[in-house]
Amino acid sequence: MIKRATILPICLSFFAGAILAGYFSPRMESALRTGISAAQGERPAVKTVNILKIDTPFTKTTTSPNVVMGTEAPAMPGDAGAFLRSVSAHVYYDPPHEIENLTFQGPQGETLSLADYEGRYVLLNAWATWCGYCLQELPSLQRLRDRYKGGGLEVVAVSVDTAESIASLDRFLKNRGIGDVARYYDDRGDVQFTLPVNVLPVSFLLDPQGRVVYSFGGAAVWDSAPALAFLGQYAPLNQ
Repeated sequence: MIKRATILPICLSFFAGAILAGYFSPRMESALRTGISAAQGERPAVKTVNILKIDTPFTKTTTSPNVVMGTEAPAMPGDAGAFLRSVSAHVYYDPPHEIENLTFQGPQGETLSLADYEGRYVLLNAWATWCGYCLQELPSLQRLRDRYKGGGLEVVAVSVDTAESIASLDRFLKNRGIGDVARYYDDRGDVQFTLPVNVLPVSFLLDPQGRVVYSFGGAAVWDSAPALAFLGQYAPLNQ
């Protein structure tokens, strides 16, 4: 015979279990459906890391930008607008944010700065060899670079693995079939010190004056139709 004192804990346990089941079941089903879609060769246009926002104060700053979160960014038509809506952790900077003295190493070990890209838009990506989402994203950045080759957009993916050398980075990329888009590295932490790198991967769209227009937290398929439509609003694709 069950004592009266034990009835309440038992009821509460069943009640809590029912709530948790109701909370997790839709998420488990969603995860399962996502896995099935991936197994069938389907993939979403954009994959993002679930963070609320990117905190925007830059370590070095020459301006105090009025930061406008993505929902208030300028309206864009069609696929371009769909791309922005799909990237949950993007920030629009109005006015564009000026950054100082950002340098990193190029494929031949040369020191590069944003001044080397003056007059062109730049999609600057920060990634690391230990970041799984980064490695998923890099092939699409390579394809995007190939699409824009000789055009108005430079695509530069900078490794922030401070312990890496260009030789070890080359081996890492070659073993994974990733091209020269990612043969840039920052062994001094300058990228992370200068930009708000709070999550990896993270990408920054810079205007021809080297100022930040947008930042995007999380991985995207950068050569997808929505991404190309968005980038084409700034730098038209080669015909």
